[in-house]
Amino acid sequence: MPSKYQLLPLCFLLFFNITASAMPQLMHQKIDKQLNHILDKAFLSNDSGKIRYIAKEVNLNGNINSEIIVYAMGSNICGSGGCPIFIFSQQHQHLKLISWISITNPPIIVSNTKTNGWRDIIVTVMGGGIIQGYEARLQFNGKSYPTNPSVKPAKRVSQPIKGKTIIKYSDFSKARFMS
Repeated sequence: MPSKYQLLPLCFLLFFNITASAMPQLMHQKIDKQLNHILDKAFLSNDSGKIRYIAKEVNLNGNINSEIIVYAMGSNICGSGGCPIFIFSQQHQHLKLISWISITNPPIIVSNTKTNGWRDIIVTVMGGGIIQGYEARLQFNGKSYPTNPSVKPAKRVSQPIKGKTIIKYSDFSKARFMS
């Protein structure tokens, strides 16, 4: 039979693995709660149950904390040109709004290229009177991303896009409702 000193490393390892694997879920629950609160305040909605969102973590600036890109959907927040995106940084388990981008459509791509140390974001621009849809590159200006991808400083993408698609139409079935 092993001694308690031989079991101690095993117990520590088991405890650490359980704690470490539970931490992301607890973090996501806290973030979901904050997102619900922020989106509800932003839209001052008594109709908040009809707002859905897709939230993806991605490191935009290369530091140790990932940012969260939220694509929000609902009849009272989307228009003919698309739906808004919110970009939050995580600071001490709290969310800080970095950018709000008004009219976007999937796919949402995080580009391999960077501007001012932050990865560019590519969104699809269509609807709202735009006959032919196109991709627009949103570049970080040192404080935020452009708020409207259909006007400058956003730029039409003319080269093949290299990056990672983080939100696509097929993600809509996984969207969370605000509680």
